[in-house]
Amino acid sequence: MRFDPSEDVAYITDSGTGAIVVVDIANGTSRRRLAGHPSTKAEPGYVPVIEGKELRDENGRVPQIHADGIAIDSEGVYLYYHALTARTLYRIKTSALKDTKLSEEQLARHVEKVAETGAVDGMLMDSGNNLYLSALEENAIKRYQPGSGILDTIVQDDRIQWPDSMDISPDDELYFSASQIHRMPRFNYGKDERILPYKLFKISLDLF
Repeated sequence: MRFDPSEDVAYITDSGTGAIVVVDIANGTSRRRLAGHPSTKAEPGYVPVIEGKELRDENGRVPQIHADGIAIDSEGVYLYYHALTARTLYRIKTSALKDTKLSEEQLARHVEKVAETGAVDGMLMDSGNNLYLSALEENAIKRYQPGSGILDTIVQDDRIQWPDSMDISPDDELYFSASQIHRMPRFNYGKDERILPYKLFKISLDLF
């Protein structure tokens, strides 16, 4: 979930069926947008490979996890989003999402393809509008800079297993968790391969 800094609106990604839910906090109403658009869906044929192993369940199926990662810029102009079982990062102007007069067909014309990233779970934008993405297949955190279009890796380590939730502290430390979701029994024929305790990492953004 992300909150619009300009008004009482929240945005939620629906990873179960694929959509962006726009919530009007003031009156308690909500609307599902882009529910039929490819940008909110898992990409057909895409198989994430994490730690050298294809992500498949006990029946050999690739999980279809739709729109999941979400971030908003500091002015509330653009909402960025990413299906988990997908390679592609998208964005859309929040003004279009909030426009109740736009049909789904008209709204689809406002969707912008931003970058090819590989599988992404957690996403977060800093005050300078740098976008941080958890790169599941690379045990890494990446940074996308909208102004230049540069996508780079800021940290990569074998211990960063399925990086997930992220936050930035007041002193510019980026905190992120390693959820080890790919090590759950569901993806290992019933065997739990998670290593306890879970880990929380931080890295100073002043280094970049």
